[in-house]
Amino acid sequence: EAGRATSAAPSFFPPASFLSPSGGAPAVYQDGGLLANNPAAIALAEAKALYPGAKIACVASFGTGAFEPRPVAKPTSFAHALSTLAGAATRTEEVHSLLCGVFGEGGGEAGATHYYRFNPPVPTAKQGRMDDTSPQVLLQYQALGRAYVSDGLGAA
Repeated sequence: EAGRATSAAPSFFPPASFLSPSGGAPAVYQDGGLLANNPAAIALAEAKALYPGAKIACVASFGTGAFEPRPVAKPTSFAHALSTLAGAATRTEEVHSLLCGVFGEGGGEAGATHYYRFNPPVPTAKQGRMDDTSPQVLLQYQALGRAYVSDGLGAA
């Protein structure tokens, strides 16, 4: 249920609706990508609220791939306005930069919170449709992920 609720992207899936454990009205969930496409900072704040005073040893943030920028439409066009809105909804690296500033990235000193971000770059030639789950595309993404980790880029 948690996976279904957090992946209910409005343009791809209907909202997820689940009965409340207390017997109240059903709760409706949608993907948080329109608000927080990289929810690492929100998760950290929630953990601190739920467990005040607890030491957080590690924060791991997993992205779906850093896409190369595509050519932008003419700045005065409607397409440019839509592109700007889509960019705002899908920016993930600002949160990464913020958390790097707070924790540093990677190992850090003993006793400190360790922060890691795994978000391999996806070359433009491999940027397909989000819902393309063909074996060929999945194998390409697996190869990108393996190369990212084996080259040590996922450990930085």
